[in-house]
Amino acid sequence: MLSDAATLLRELFPPRLHSRLLLVGGSVRDSLSGLPVSDIDLISDIPEETLLLLHFRRVEGKTTAPIFFKSDPVFGKIEITLLRKDQQLEDDLRRRDFRCNAVVMSLDGSITDPLGGVPDINQRRLLPCGAASLTDDPIRIFRAFRFAADGWEIGAELDGMIGSGSWDEALAKIPVERFSREMIKALGGISPELFFSCMLKFGVGRCYLPELFMMQDIPAGPPAYHGDATLLSHSLATLQRMAVMSGDTIARLAAFFHDLGKLSTPSELLPRHIGHDMAGVEMALQLAIRLRLSSLQRNALMAASRLHMTGARWVQLRDATKLKLVERARKAGIAAFFPQLVAADHGNEHELAGWETMLQVVSYPATSLGLDAAQLESMNAPDRSALISRMRLQIYRQLVSRQKI
Repeated sequence: MLSDAATLLRELFPPRLHSRLLLVGGSVRDSLSGLPVSDIDLISDIPEETLLLLHFRRVEGKTTAPIFFKSDPVFGKIEITLLRKDQQLEDDLRRRDFRCNAVVMSLDGSITDPLGGVPDINQRRLLPCGAASLTDDPIRIFRAFRFAADGWEIGAELDGMIGSGSWDEALAKIPVERFSREMIKALGGISPELFFSCMLKFGVGRCYLPELFMMQDIPAGPPAYHGDATLLSHSLATLQRMAVMSGDTIARLAAFFHDLGKLSTPSELLPRHIGHDMAGVEMALQLAIRLRLSSLQRNALMAASRLHMTGARWVQLRDATKLKLVERARKAGIAAFFPQLVAADHGNEHELAGWETMLQVVSYPATSLGLDAAQLESMNAPDRSALISRMRLQIYRQLVSRQKI
Protein backbone atom coordinates (compact mmCIF):
# COMPACT_ATOMS: atom_id res chain seq x y z
CA MET A 1 0.00 0.00 0.00
CA LEU A 2 1.11 3.55 -0.70
CA SER A 3 0.31 4.49 2.90
CA ASP A 4 3.03 2.03 3.97
CA ALA A 5 5.44 3.69 1.55
CA ALA A 6 4.57 7.10 3.00
CA THR A 7 5.24 5.74 6.50
CA LEU A 8 8.64 4.46 5.37
CA LEU A 9 9.51 7.84 3.83
CA ARG A 10 8.54 9.66 7.03
CA GLU A 11 11.01 7.42 8.86
CA LEU A 12 13.77 7.89 6.27
CA PHE A 13 13.54 11.67 6.15
CA PRO A 14 13.47 14.17 9.02
CA PRO A 15 10.08 15.89 9.55
CA ARG A 16 11.33 19.22 8.18
CA LEU A 17 11.68 17.56 4.73
CA HIS A 18 8.32 15.76 4.56
CA SER A 19 6.51 18.57 2.78
CA ARG A 20 9.23 18.61 0.10
CA LEU A 21 8.67 14.97 -0.93
CA LEU A 22 6.13 14.08 -3.63
CA LEU A 23 5.35 10.55 -4.79
CA VAL A 24 4.98 10.17 -8.55
CA GLY A 25 5.06 7.59 -11.33
CA GLY A 26 4.35 3.90 -11.03
CA SER A 27 3.88 3.83 -7.26
CA VAL A 28 1.02 6.35 -7.47
CA ARG A 29 -0.43 4.72 -10.60
CA ASP A 30 -0.39 1.26 -9.04
CA SER A 31 -1.85 2.52 -5.76
CA LEU A 32 -4.74 4.21 -7.55
CA SER A 33 -5.25 1.00 -9.56
CA GLY A 34 -5.48 -1.07 -6.39
CA LEU A 35 -2.22 -2.89 -7.13
CA PRO A 36 0.73 -3.57 -4.78
CA VAL A 37 3.37 -0.85 -4.71
CA SER A 38 6.97 -1.86 -5.30
CA ASP A 39 9.51 0.74 -6.43
CA ILE A 40 9.06 4.30 -5.17
CA ASP A 41 9.61 7.37 -7.38
CA LEU A 42 9.79 10.84 -5.85
CA ILE A 43 10.08 14.44 -6.96
CA SER A 44 11.77 16.85 -4.58
CA ASP A 45 13.67 20.11 -4.27
CA ILE A 46 15.76 18.80 -1.37
CA PRO A 47 19.40 19.89 -1.86
CA GLU A 48 21.71 17.25 -3.33
CA GLU A 49 24.11 17.44 -0.38
CA THR A 50 21.26 16.61 1.99
CA LEU A 51 20.34 13.49 -0.02
CA LEU A 52 23.94 12.35 0.03
CA LEU A 53 24.02 12.74 3.82
CA LEU A 54 20.89 10.54 3.93
CA HIS A 55 22.84 7.86 2.05
CA PHE A 56 21.23 8.33 -1.34
CA ARG A 57 23.56 7.67 -4.24
CA ARG A 58 23.69 9.87 -7.36
CA VAL A 59 23.29 7.82 -10.54
CA GLU A 60 24.10 9.37 -13.90
CA GLY A 61 22.00 8.07 -16.80
CA LYS A 62 23.51 7.74 -20.25
CA THR A 63 20.38 9.07 -21.90
CA THR A 64 18.32 10.21 -18.90
CA ALA A 65 18.60 12.85 -16.18
CA PRO A 66 20.54 11.93 -13.01
CA ILE A 67 18.60 10.43 -10.14
CA PHE A 68 19.28 9.76 -6.48
CA PHE A 69 18.93 6.13 -5.54
CA LYS A 70 18.51 4.07 -2.39
CA SER A 71 17.46 0.45 -1.93
CA ASP A 72 14.84 -0.73 0.56
CA PRO A 73 14.30 -4.41 1.44
CA VAL A 74 10.49 -4.04 1.35
CA PHE A 75 9.79 -1.58 -1.44
CA GLY A 76 12.86 -2.12 -3.61
CA LYS A 77 14.23 0.99 -5.30
CA ILE A 78 13.63 4.50 -4.00
CA GLU A 79 14.49 7.03 -6.69
CA ILE A 80 14.39 10.81 -6.41
CA THR A 81 14.35 13.27 -9.30
CA LEU A 82 15.33 16.78 -8.27
CA LEU A 83 13.47 19.84 -9.44
CA ARG A 84 15.82 22.50 -10.73
CA LYS A 85 15.72 25.86 -8.99
CA ASP A 86 14.06 27.45 -12.01
CA GLN A 87 11.63 24.55 -12.58
CA GLN A 88 8.00 24.26 -11.54
CA LEU A 89 6.33 20.96 -10.68
CA GLU A 90 4.15 20.98 -13.79
CA ASP A 91 7.23 21.51 -15.97
CA ASP A 92 8.71 18.30 -14.59
CA LEU A 93 5.47 16.39 -15.10
CA ARG A 94 5.19 17.50 -18.73
CA ARG A 95 8.63 16.04 -19.40
CA ARG A 96 7.50 12.58 -18.27
CA ASP A 97 6.26 9.77 -20.50
CA PHE A 98 2.52 9.23 -19.98
CA ARG A 99 -0.15 11.13 -18.10
CA CYS A 100 -0.89 8.08 -15.94
CA ASN A 101 2.66 8.38 -14.61
CA ALA A 102 2.41 12.13 -13.96
CA VAL A 103 0.01 12.06 -11.00
CA VAL A 104 1.56 13.37 -7.80
CA MET A 105 0.74 12.42 -4.23
CA SER A 106 2.01 14.04 -1.05
CA LEU A 107 2.91 11.99 2.03
CA ASP A 108 -0.46 12.86 3.54
CA GLY A 109 -2.28 11.39 0.51
CA SER A 110 -3.26 14.61 -1.28
CA ILE A 111 -3.43 14.21 -5.09
CA THR A 112 -2.16 16.74 -7.62
CA ASP A 113 -3.09 15.95 -11.23
CA PRO A 114 -2.55 18.90 -13.58
CA LEU A 115 -2.37 16.74 -16.73
CA GLY A 116 -5.46 14.57 -16.17
CA GLY A 117 -3.72 11.30 -15.42
CA VAL A 118 -6.28 9.94 -12.95
CA PRO A 119 -8.99 9.40 -15.61
CA ASP A 120 -6.35 7.68 -17.78
CA ILE A 121 -5.54 5.32 -14.90
CA ASN A 122 -9.20 4.55 -14.38
CA GLN A 123 -9.63 3.76 -18.10
CA ARG A 124 -6.19 2.08 -18.44
CA ARG A 125 -5.40 4.39 -21.32
CA LEU A 126 -1.99 5.74 -22.37
CA LEU A 127 -1.66 9.34 -23.51
CA PRO A 128 1.54 11.41 -23.72
CA CYS A 129 2.39 14.15 -21.25
CA GLY A 130 3.43 16.50 -24.02
CA ALA A 131 4.51 16.89 -27.63
CA ALA A 132 8.10 15.91 -26.77
CA SER A 133 7.23 12.83 -24.67
CA LEU A 134 8.71 10.41 -27.21
CA THR A 135 11.40 12.53 -28.80
CA ASP A 136 12.86 13.26 -25.35
CA ASP A 137 13.32 9.51 -24.84
CA PRO A 138 12.26 7.20 -27.71
CA ILE A 139 12.59 4.09 -25.54
CA ARG A 140 9.25 5.19 -24.12
CA ILE A 141 7.73 3.72 -27.28
CA PHE A 142 8.60 0.25 -26.00
CA ARG A 143 7.30 1.19 -22.57
CA ALA A 144 3.97 1.91 -24.25
CA PHE A 145 4.11 -1.50 -25.92
CA ARG A 146 4.88 -3.06 -22.55
CA PHE A 147 1.81 -1.38 -21.04
CA ALA A 148 -0.25 -2.65 -24.00
CA ALA A 149 0.94 -6.17 -23.15
CA ASP A 150 -0.53 -5.65 -19.69
CA GLY A 151 -3.96 -4.57 -20.86
CA TRP A 152 -3.57 -0.82 -21.41
CA GLU A 153 -4.94 0.94 -24.48
CA ILE A 154 -2.59 3.08 -26.56
CA GLY A 155 -4.65 6.24 -27.00
CA ALA A 156 -5.17 7.89 -30.37
CA GLU A 157 -2.77 10.77 -29.70
CA LEU A 158 0.05 8.44 -28.63
CA ASP A 159 -0.70 6.07 -31.51
CA GLY A 160 -0.33 8.97 -33.93
CA MET A 161 2.92 10.14 -32.36
CA ILE A 162 4.48 6.67 -32.64
CA GLY A 163 3.25 6.12 -36.18
CA SER A 164 4.30 9.51 -37.53
CA GLY A 165 7.91 9.38 -36.38
CA SER A 166 11.07 7.91 -37.87
CA TRP A 167 12.76 6.36 -34.88
CA ASP A 168 15.59 4.13 -36.11
CA GLU A 169 18.37 6.71 -35.92
CA ALA A 170 17.42 7.89 -32.44
CA LEU A 171 16.93 4.36 -31.10
CA ALA A 172 20.31 3.23 -32.42
CA LYS A 173 21.97 5.66 -29.99
CA ILE A 174 20.19 4.23 -26.94
CA PRO A 175 21.79 1.34 -25.02
CA VAL A 176 20.14 -1.95 -25.96
CA GLU A 177 19.76 -2.85 -22.29
CA ARG A 178 16.94 -0.33 -21.99
CA PHE A 179 15.02 -2.05 -24.78
CA SER A 180 15.68 -5.46 -23.24
CA ARG A 181 14.35 -4.35 -19.85
CA GLU A 182 11.09 -3.26 -21.44
CA MET A 183 10.83 -6.51 -23.41
CA ILE A 184 11.40 -8.71 -20.36
CA LYS A 185 8.91 -6.71 -18.29
CA ALA A 186 6.39 -7.03 -21.14
CA LEU A 187 6.81 -10.80 -21.06
CA GLY A 188 5.34 -10.69 -17.55
CA GLY A 189 2.16 -9.03 -18.83
CA ILE A 190 -1.26 -10.61 -19.30
CA SER A 191 -0.87 -10.63 -23.12
CA PRO A 192 2.90 -10.59 -23.73
CA GLU A 193 2.55 -11.28 -27.45
CA LEU A 194 1.14 -7.76 -27.89
CA PHE A 195 4.58 -6.26 -27.22
CA PHE A 196 5.93 -7.88 -30.38
CA SER A 197 2.72 -7.25 -32.33
CA CYS A 198 3.01 -3.53 -31.54
CA MET A 199 6.61 -3.48 -32.73
CA LEU A 200 5.46 -4.92 -36.05
CA LYS A 201 2.38 -2.70 -36.33
CA PHE A 202 4.44 0.48 -35.99
CA GLY A 203 7.60 -0.88 -37.64
CA VAL A 204 9.70 0.13 -34.61
CA GLY A 205 12.68 -1.71 -33.14
CA ARG A 206 14.31 -3.41 -36.10
CA CYS A 207 17.66 -2.12 -34.86
CA TYR A 208 17.21 -4.12 -31.66
CA LEU A 209 15.32 -7.20 -32.84
CA PRO A 210 15.67 -7.76 -36.61
CA GLU A 211 14.73 -11.43 -36.13
CA LEU A 212 11.16 -10.42 -35.28
CA PHE A 213 10.69 -8.68 -38.61
CA MET A 214 12.31 -11.57 -40.52
CA MET A 215 9.82 -14.04 -39.02
CA GLN A 216 6.98 -12.59 -41.09
CA ASP A 217 8.37 -14.00 -44.34
CA ILE A 218 9.30 -17.53 -43.20
CA PRO A 219 6.84 -20.45 -43.27
CA ALA A 220 6.55 -22.21 -39.92
CA GLY A 221 6.97 -25.58 -41.60
CA PRO A 222 5.36 -27.99 -44.07
CA PRO A 223 1.60 -27.35 -44.50
CA ALA A 224 0.83 -30.87 -43.25
CA TYR A 225 2.07 -29.80 -39.79
CA HIS A 226 1.68 -26.02 -39.71
CA GLY A 227 -0.94 -25.16 -42.34
CA ASP A 228 -0.27 -21.70 -43.74
CA ALA A 229 1.26 -20.38 -40.51
CA THR A 230 4.35 -18.21 -40.69
CA LEU A 231 7.18 -18.46 -38.22
CA LEU A 232 5.86 -15.23 -36.74
CA SER A 233 2.27 -16.41 -36.25
CA HIS A 234 3.48 -19.73 -34.82
CA SER A 235 5.87 -18.01 -32.39
CA LEU A 236 3.20 -15.57 -31.24
CA ALA A 237 0.72 -18.42 -30.72
CA THR A 238 3.32 -20.43 -28.78
CA LEU A 239 3.94 -17.43 -26.54
CA GLN A 240 0.20 -16.98 -26.00
CA ARG A 241 -0.20 -20.61 -24.94
CA MET A 242 2.83 -20.47 -22.66
CA ALA A 243 1.46 -17.32 -21.03
CA VAL A 244 -1.65 -19.28 -20.03
CA MET A 245 0.46 -22.03 -18.46
CA SER A 246 3.28 -20.05 -16.84
CA GLY A 247 3.95 -16.55 -15.58
CA ASP A 248 7.72 -17.12 -15.70
CA THR A 249 9.24 -14.49 -18.02
CA ILE A 250 12.11 -16.82 -18.93
CA ALA A 251 9.65 -19.56 -19.90
CA ARG A 252 7.78 -17.09 -22.09
CA LEU A 253 11.01 -15.77 -23.62
CA ALA A 254 12.08 -19.33 -24.50
CA ALA A 255 8.64 -20.06 -25.95
CA PHE A 256 8.71 -17.10 -28.30
CA PHE A 257 12.22 -17.74 -29.60
CA HIS A 258 12.32 -21.55 -29.53
CA ASP A 259 12.22 -21.79 -33.34
CA LEU A 260 14.81 -19.09 -33.94
CA GLY A 261 16.93 -21.53 -35.98
CA LYS A 262 14.30 -21.59 -38.72
CA LEU A 263 15.53 -18.15 -39.80
CA SER A 264 18.73 -19.81 -41.02
CA THR A 265 17.01 -22.27 -43.40
CA PRO A 266 18.12 -21.73 -47.03
CA SER A 267 15.21 -20.51 -49.14
CA GLU A 268 15.47 -23.47 -51.52
CA LEU A 269 14.73 -25.90 -48.65
CA LEU A 270 11.60 -24.12 -47.41
CA PRO A 271 9.10 -24.95 -46.03
CA ARG A 272 11.14 -27.71 -44.34
CA HIS A 273 13.55 -26.72 -41.58
CA ILE A 274 15.99 -29.60 -41.25
CA GLY A 275 18.34 -29.16 -38.30
CA HIS A 276 16.81 -25.89 -37.14
CA ASP A 277 17.11 -26.98 -33.51
CA MET A 278 20.90 -27.14 -33.70
CA ALA A 279 21.12 -24.01 -35.87
CA GLY A 280 19.07 -22.16 -33.29
CA VAL A 281 21.63 -22.68 -30.53
CA GLU A 282 24.19 -20.32 -32.04
CA MET A 283 21.50 -17.86 -33.13
CA ALA A 284 20.07 -17.82 -29.60
CA LEU A 285 23.54 -17.19 -28.20
CA GLN A 286 24.13 -14.25 -30.53
CA LEU A 287 20.67 -12.83 -29.77
CA ALA A 288 21.32 -13.03 -26.03
CA ILE A 289 24.72 -11.38 -26.37
CA ARG A 290 23.35 -8.57 -28.53
CA LEU A 291 20.43 -7.87 -26.16
CA ARG A 292 22.68 -8.13 -23.08
CA LEU A 293 20.45 -10.79 -21.55
CA SER A 294 21.33 -12.53 -18.31
CA SER A 295 23.09 -15.88 -18.24
CA LEU A 296 19.84 -17.55 -17.11
CA GLN A 297 17.97 -16.06 -20.07
CA ARG A 298 20.77 -16.93 -22.48
CA ASN A 299 21.00 -20.55 -21.33
CA ALA A 300 17.22 -20.94 -21.53
CA LEU A 301 17.10 -19.62 -25.10
CA MET A 302 19.89 -21.91 -26.24
CA ALA A 303 18.47 -25.00 -24.51
CA ALA A 304 14.94 -24.37 -25.77
CA SER A 305 16.26 -24.24 -29.33
CA ARG A 306 18.39 -27.34 -28.88
CA LEU A 307 15.95 -29.58 -26.98
CA HIS A 308 12.39 -28.77 -28.07
CA MET A 309 12.40 -31.15 -31.04
CA THR A 310 13.62 -34.02 -28.88
CA GLY A 311 10.88 -33.23 -26.38
CA ALA A 312 8.30 -33.44 -29.16
CA ARG A 313 9.33 -37.08 -29.73
CA TRP A 314 9.04 -37.97 -26.04
CA VAL A 315 6.78 -41.00 -26.45
CA GLN A 316 9.19 -42.49 -29.00
CA LEU A 317 12.31 -42.12 -26.85
CA ARG A 318 13.98 -44.84 -24.83
CA ASP A 319 14.11 -44.29 -21.08
CA ALA A 320 17.87 -43.69 -21.21
CA THR A 321 17.42 -40.96 -23.82
CA LYS A 322 14.62 -39.38 -21.80
CA LEU A 323 16.90 -39.21 -18.77
CA LYS A 324 19.60 -37.47 -20.81
CA LEU A 325 17.05 -34.96 -22.05
CA VAL A 326 15.80 -34.25 -18.54
CA GLU A 327 19.36 -33.84 -17.28
CA ARG A 328 20.22 -31.38 -20.07
CA ALA A 329 17.07 -29.38 -19.39
CA ARG A 330 17.88 -29.30 -15.70
CA LYS A 331 21.45 -28.11 -16.26
CA ALA A 332 20.16 -25.36 -18.57
CA GLY A 333 17.60 -24.22 -15.99
CA ILE A 334 14.50 -25.00 -18.09
CA ALA A 335 13.39 -28.30 -16.58
CA ALA A 336 10.60 -26.67 -14.54
CA PHE A 337 8.81 -25.41 -17.66
CA PHE A 338 10.08 -27.68 -20.44
CA PRO A 339 6.90 -29.84 -20.58
CA GLN A 340 4.85 -26.65 -20.94
CA LEU A 341 7.20 -25.45 -23.69
CA VAL A 342 6.60 -28.62 -25.69
CA ALA A 343 2.85 -28.36 -25.14
CA ALA A 344 2.80 -24.67 -26.13
CA ASP A 345 4.78 -25.45 -29.28
CA HIS A 346 2.29 -28.10 -30.38
CA GLY A 347 -0.90 -26.43 -29.22
CA ASN A 348 -2.06 -29.40 -27.15
CA GLU A 349 -1.49 -31.13 -23.83
CA HIS A 350 1.43 -33.19 -25.21
CA GLU A 351 2.13 -34.62 -21.77
CA LEU A 352 5.68 -35.76 -21.04
CA ALA A 353 4.73 -38.76 -18.92
CA GLY A 354 7.31 -39.54 -16.25
CA TRP A 355 9.05 -36.16 -16.48
CA GLU A 356 8.73 -35.26 -12.80
CA THR A 357 9.96 -38.66 -11.67
CA MET A 358 12.95 -38.45 -14.00
CA LEU A 359 13.69 -34.93 -12.80
CA GLN A 360 13.74 -36.25 -9.26
CA VAL A 361 16.18 -39.00 -10.24
CA VAL A 362 18.64 -36.79 -12.14
CA SER A 363 18.67 -34.44 -9.14
CA TYR A 364 20.24 -37.14 -6.97
CA PRO A 365 24.00 -36.59 -6.44
CA ALA A 366 26.20 -39.47 -7.58
CA THR A 367 27.07 -40.42 -3.99
CA SER A 368 23.37 -41.06 -3.19
CA LEU A 369 23.08 -43.64 -5.98
CA GLY A 370 24.88 -46.31 -3.97
CA LEU A 371 28.18 -45.72 -5.77
CA ASP A 372 31.55 -45.71 -4.01
CA ALA A 373 33.15 -42.26 -4.04
CA ALA A 374 36.68 -43.66 -4.34
CA GLN A 375 35.61 -45.84 -7.27
CA LEU A 376 34.07 -42.89 -9.05
CA GLU A 377 37.18 -40.79 -8.49
CA SER A 378 39.40 -43.46 -10.05
CA MET A 379 37.33 -43.68 -13.26
CA ASN A 380 37.81 -41.59 -16.38
CA ALA A 381 35.08 -39.06 -17.13
CA PRO A 382 33.21 -40.99 -19.88
CA ASP A 383 33.10 -44.23 -17.86
CA ARG A 384 32.03 -42.38 -14.71
CA SER A 385 29.23 -40.60 -16.60
CA ALA A 386 28.05 -43.87 -18.17
CA LEU A 387 27.96 -45.62 -14.79
CA ILE A 388 25.99 -42.79 -13.16
CA SER A 389 23.50 -42.84 -16.06
CA ARG A 390 23.00 -46.60 -15.70
CA MET A 391 22.37 -46.28 -11.98
CA ARG A 392 19.91 -43.46 -12.48
CA LEU A 393 18.06 -45.49 -15.10
CA GLN A 394 17.88 -48.42 -12.71
CA ILE A 395 16.52 -46.24 -9.89
CA TYR A 396 13.96 -44.64 -12.24
CA ARG A 397 12.62 -48.04 -13.27
CA GLN A 398 12.39 -49.09 -9.64
CA LEU A 399 10.38 -45.97 -8.82
CA VAL A 400 8.05 -46.55 -11.77
CA SER A 401 7.50 -50.17 -10.70
CA ARG A 402 6.54 -49.04 -7.19
CA GLN A 403 4.11 -46.47 -8.58
CA LYS A 404 2.32 -49.21 -10.53
CA ILE A 405 1.79 -51.36 -7.46
